Amino acid sequence: AADAEAARRQLAPRIETVDAYGKSLVLGGPGPQFVYFIKEGCPCSYDAEPFFKALEASYGKKVRFAAVTDGDLAAAKRWSTELSQPFPIASDPELRAMRAFGAKASVYSCLIDRKGRIVRLWPGFSKTLLTDINKTIAREAGEALRPLDLTFAPVEKATGCTFGVTAG
Repeated sequence: AADAEAARRQLAPRIETVDAYGKSLVLGGPGPQFVYFIKEGCPCSYDAEPFFKALEASYGKKVRFAAVTDGDLAAAKRWSTELSQPFPIASDPELRAMRAFGAKASVYSCLIDRKGRIVRLWPGFSKTLLTDINKTIAREAGEALRPLDLTFAPVEKATGCTFGVTAG
């Protein structure tokens, strides 16, 4: 959490990669863009997915959404199809993006502003964090706050499995 707070307003890393289907994908750079990190096989990653899909449904016309998994290309495709993910997912088994963004564990997310700076990083998810993510994305998108059903969100912050990386 301290590392995430320290990164606020810093220029976000810019990583050029491809999504699960070979289409060019840029993480970072001018936004707004919301990026979150998935640990292959981590239950928290699966539990958080519906909330991120709901956020994309609300703000996806103004904010680009992308996900990054530590799984291989086949795992990224599986995630995309099995979960009917409406936005691109990149495969990063070398953990390049996780290191660059300081994502130590899933579920870790980042909002990038129009100038390519980190607005906020969120390690984990909970009702409180998802409420903050929703408000922050709405503000950054210049949109009215949309409702987000948090019925099944954890009350206490849940952090998923570790990626085994350190920040930077």
